Amino acid sequence: GEKVGSLQESGEIVVETTNFYAESGGQVGDEGVISGENFNARVIDTKLAPNGQHLHFVEVEGEVKLGDEVRLNLDVNRRLLIMRNHSVTHLLNAVLEEVLETNIKQEGSYVGPTHLRFDINYNGRISNKKLRKIEERVNELISVSLPQKTQILSLEEAKATGAKSLFDEKYEDTVRVVSFGDFSSEFCGGTHVNNSNEIGVFAIVSERAVAAGVRRIEAKTSLGAYELLKEKNDLLHIAQKLIGASSQGDVVANIKQRLSEKEELRKKIRQLEDIIAAFEANKLQDEFKEINGISYLFKHFKATSRQEIGRIIDELKGTYDASVIVLSGEENGNLPLVVYVSKGAHAKGFKAGDIVREVASLLGGSGGGRFDFASGAGRNKDKLGEVARLLEQLLNE
Repeated sequence: GEKVGSLQESGEIVVETTNFYAESGGQVGDEGVISGENFNARVIDTKLAPNGQHLHFVEVEGEVKLGDEVRLNLDVNRRLLIMRNHSVTHLLNAVLEEVLETNIKQEGSYVGPTHLRFDINYNGRISNKKLRKIEERVNELISVSLPQKTQILSLEEAKATGAKSLFDEKYEDTVRVVSFGDFSSEFCGGTHVNNSNEIGVFAIVSERAVAAGVRRIEAKTSLGAYELLKEKNDLLHIAQKLIGASSQGDVVANIKQRLSEKEELRKKIRQLEDIIAAFEANKLQDEFKEINGISYLFKHFKATSRQEIGRIIDELKGTYDASVIVLSGEENGNLPLVVYVSKGAHAKGFKAGDIVREVASLLGGSGGGRFDFASGAGRNKDKLGEVARLLEQLLNE
């Protein structure tokens, strides 16, 4: 922005020295308060200017002037949450390579106070079994209290240590290397906890593809992980109450039992639907008419789905060698259509796809399909009375 001598609203403040971290390397910028004798400024973000200066994005109460003496009060609790999330990305990076048994290339990351994202090059979904192993291994490393060590080394010295670096990143002649015990070592300019045990707990939220060959893991630590686990426990408790399980440990067994019972009910419903379809088909046997050696039938069923009229057609298919059957129903404001043309009728030049398109068009809809079976839908019930006459015309052509 433009350099000004004073600031009374929103803008950016640059100070001689700062303890605020500027957004870099995937880690978000710090927040807090900058205050002086005549103002209080809430820092809502901190970023790096092209010349390397820290830009504190502020909302000012009062007036801050060029040359004012200021106090910088970092939001320490927020910084601590960010540090935990950043440190765990280093452990996660090393664990991913260990569990997936391949060289992992970091494709991107986000480290904030509430959660973290970590993108890697990997083809195919990471299985739930491997995700659980990754989560367990990271928590194991947290619990064994790995000390964090920071070194300022020449670029060549840092490379010689075997520390991980971003392949396409351009580094200065002197770099910062952050290590956790002997397990993890990376080039990094971010903020970190002093010991892995300060991370508390690590929980994976999700794993998904974000681009071809790139997978994203989202996770939480400390308070965020606790809240996530509590939310899952609350959902489990609700599930326990809904299905009447005596304990949370019985939830899965009860759900499996309910699913089995549901499947049995579905089978019985399908059997009943088949019986009803056979009954309706039997009633229609005497309603067939004949034109040019082709037995044909049109019938409309109220409050009947596409699936149900399809079952009725299945029951009617073998009634005549040369037949054309058109059935319609009513479902969600639409008129589902199913058309069947037997091999004998097809030999005379008739196709189910052609017939359903004509009928659906009459009813203000569309349709299509194969020569023997086709489906569609219309909306205009007022035209149902004209379908039988249209069918006769089509069969007379």
